[in-house]
Amino acid sequence: MLKKKSYEKTIKFAGATIRKRGASWQVEFNLRGQRKRKTLSTLEEAKGYAEGMKIELANQGMQAFNLSSEERIDARQALDILGGRVTLAEAAQVWADTHKEPEKEILVGQLLEEYLQAKRVQNRRPGTIYEIKNKLNQYFRIGEITYLHEITRDQILGWLNEHTSTPVGRNKTRRLVHGFLNFALRRGLIEVNPASSIENATVDEKLPDAYSVEDTSKLLSRAADAYPSIVAHLAVGFFAGLRPSEIIKLDWASVSFENGTILVRPETAKKRRTRHVTMSDNLKAWLEPLAREEGPLSPPDSTFRKLRNKLNKDTEIHWVFDGLRHSFATYHVALNQDAAKTAYELGHTQNTDLLYNNYRSLATQRDAEDYWLINPSLQK
Repeated sequence: MLKKKSYEKTIKFAGATIRKRGASWQVEFNLRGQRKRKTLSTLEEAKGYAEGMKIELANQGMQAFNLSSEERIDARQALDILGGRVTLAEAAQVWADTHKEPEKEILVGQLLEEYLQAKRVQNRRPGTIYEIKNKLNQYFRIGEITYLHEITRDQILGWLNEHTSTPVGRNKTRRLVHGFLNFALRRGLIEVNPASSIENATVDEKLPDAYSVEDTSKLLSRAADAYPSIVAHLAVGFFAGLRPSEIIKLDWASVSFENGTILVRPETAKKRRTRHVTMSDNLKAWLEPLAREEGPLSPPDSTFRKLRNKLNKDTEIHWVFDGLRHSFATYHVALNQDAAKTAYELGHTQNTDLLYNNYRSLATQRDAEDYWLINPSLQK
């Protein structure tokens, strides 16, 4: 049986109950159906507190008469929804806590400049920084975003749905926005990255496109006759598999006919790792007549693109994006039947099974033998 609580003294004062408990005094009053208690040191403090609460409650009651009829109806509806589980004031406080206005309106343009500067400090390449700046500026401008707090999950989703047309483009934009917002998150400017809960679109695997042996021969032959300044670029792409960005930055000093290799330096390689690419006999045949001690192997990118477009028009062969590198991988795998060896030449370090499965069915070994025999002497 529970023992009933006993108090040394109980008095009623100012609508409250005051009880003596040991050396302290406890004040109890009713606030909208809920008991509220407070313990104080002396009876005078307890009475003062009770008197103050009486006045405060009376003032709160009087404020109800200042509400408009619409406000009173709104309050009644809210109380009915809450069903007595919490007070209207408590519910309003929860809403206010979850819908706080930003303490400071942060301009996305200013934050973007700080983000780009951080990327420069991290030694990101100029091309990477340009892409981030260009894509995010487009996103902010077309999305009509001025302040950081305007970027919400719904806003990002709406943009992706309206302004991206492919899964790859959608995922790329999401990744750039996510990285920018992570920067804001690390600085304590936002509490949650709204892009984190947006899933990437599923991208269907696509087999790489490679040039046929006949088209490869035709492109090199026409280039040698009409556009000799881009022959070395084409030959290195077709027969060494370097990336376009790597070829543009390649210097003749990195081409060693004695060792039979091309040195791809960290500042040139996409993964910033040094690798030595083996030169095939036919690649040497294409490069040796053009070789210099040093200097750029390829003309600038803008010049190369201009001459490449003329070459495509002359030969009526459509330019395949990354087609030189894909052709190298296709015929290298077909000739050697060794995905790891091809991956090493390409500068890949992982997923050689995927590389083998993607390229092995694109060409026969006979095609590969013909491909690696393409040389200047056969073009006459």
